[in-house]
Amino acid sequence: MSRLLLALGLNLGLLSSLMALNLTPAEQEFLAENPVIRLTYDPDFAPLEFRDAQGQYSGLARDYIRELEARLPVRFEVVHPTDWAQAASWMQTAEIDMYGMISRTPAREPYLQFTNPYIRIPSILITSASEPRSRLQQFMQDNAVVGVVRGHSLGQMAAADYPDLLLAEQDNLIDGLQQVAFGQLPAMMSQQATAAWAIQQQGITGLKAASDLGYTRDYSFGVRQDWPLLVNILNKAIADIDNQTSQEINNRWIALSGLESRYVRWLQLSLWALLGMLVLALLLFAWSRVLQSQVRAKTLALRQVNEGLEQQVQQRTQNLQQAYAQLKASQERLIQTEKMVSLGTMVAGLMHELNTPLGYMVGNLNQLQAEMKQQSDLQQDWLEMVEDSLHGAERIDQLIRSLKDYSRDHGELRTEVDLQQLLLKALPLLDNSLKTIRLIDKTAPQVWAKADGSEIQQVMMNLLQNAIHACQGVEQPRVIIVTGQDEHWSWFEVWDNGTGISQEVRRRIFDPFFIGCLPRLTHRRPCNCAPPRAYNWSLVISGCRS
Repeated sequence: MSRLLLALGLNLGLLSSLMALNLTPAEQEFLAENPVIRLTYDPDFAPLEFRDAQGQYSGLARDYIRELEARLPVRFEVVHPTDWAQAASWMQTAEIDMYGMISRTPAREPYLQFTNPYIRIPSILITSASEPRSRLQQFMQDNAVVGVVRGHSLGQMAAADYPDLLLAEQDNLIDGLQQVAFGQLPAMMSQQATAAWAIQQQGITGLKAASDLGYTRDYSFGVRQDWPLLVNILNKAIADIDNQTSQEINNRWIALSGLESRYVRWLQLSLWALLGMLVLALLLFAWSRVLQSQVRAKTLALRQVNEGLEQQVQQRTQNLQQAYAQLKASQERLIQTEKMVSLGTMVAGLMHELNTPLGYMVGNLNQLQAEMKQQSDLQQDWLEMVEDSLHGAERIDQLIRSLKDYSRDHGELRTEVDLQQLLLKALPLLDNSLKTIRLIDKTAPQVWAKADGSEIQQVMMNLLQNAIHACQGVEQPRVIIVTGQDEHWSWFEVWDNGTGISQEVRRRIFDPFFIGCLPRLTHRRPCNCAPPRAYNWSLVISGCRS
């Protein structure tokens, strides 16, 4: 007792309060030994208790704590948790001495003792304003989820009374209420005071108190299990708080935060706003009638202008497309012409240089052959050698003529040509390349087509060259040539058992100026190198269009 009087000092008012509490010597001794009580709370349980914008402990429970400090010679040191779960864990391990506000549940009794209740709060079910269901049983029958704040006793009681009820634990009350307002959660269970406070502070609309859950919760101070003397002391201090003081504290935090009163005020404001909008609408109606005619006339004028602009844009777009097509065709034709002119110039010079000595050689071989036939005593081998030389000279002459036909630009002349004859003129130019390849001829005797023979022959040469290149390195290479005709079409096909090309090159088959590894026009596989030049595509396309 002497240590307690020393702690009190000259504070006669507090001494008088202690005498009124009628504390036992053991309780007085306890207060003297524990002048600081470490207290924690739920930081998200407004308005009952919460951490305010300045990070301080606030709410209804905090005001009751101040009343206790006015009556007891102790200081309550507040330890701020990050959330309710952390506060609960501290009490289970006796790291904290007491809770500022907590309800008694069987799960908490092993590690907590509870004072007499100092506030009673009803629990309600909150739904959207349009939700027809209002009872927990209805949500349970429909297998609908009901929200509850994680770790709070309200969820434990509902789970015990309604085992089949689907509960969705929320991190905090505000998140749950916002999900209900946006239709993401059918309903939310909460204390009436905390729900009304959250709705008012956050400005959440479209909610209603659907029903009273019947869980009227009594809230007490929670004390660590090994401090029963503190429970007795707090009970005596709570009893010393008069009704007027308690009512003032309650009114300060929960009297005006009822859910229904908020919606009454909201409805009144809405009605006044609606009346103002009606008056404003009447004023605007007359003005809008004047503007409508003007808007209608200007809209018609703008529509006519837009239609004229659209027609101009379409016409110019069509002109640009035609000009582009003509430019593209001219570029392709220019490439072909330049190459053929170069080849024609080369062939003309070569023919001029070869024809004269070739003429001498053929004339001399003919004369030599005639004289040798008159000499009966000459050996037959000599005569055969002369005949072979003459045959070779004739073949050289045939190659020169074929090359001349191949390189000549015939312009746009299209006549009836025999694909078989064009092929026979093209094959001698490839004799050297075909020596190692088996050539299988499946051509028809006569296949007629209306085309430029020189252009078709160029296409044949490129197709055959592609097939030959594709077969390089292939065992038993073979190239198959096929021609055919029906009542509408004539065709020329080249088949081979070559290698093929990559997908990257295949995608660029129809690029007109792509000279890389383009595929050839064969039936099965494209080759992977030595493609036909781009102008051959224009030859084929123009031939098909004619």
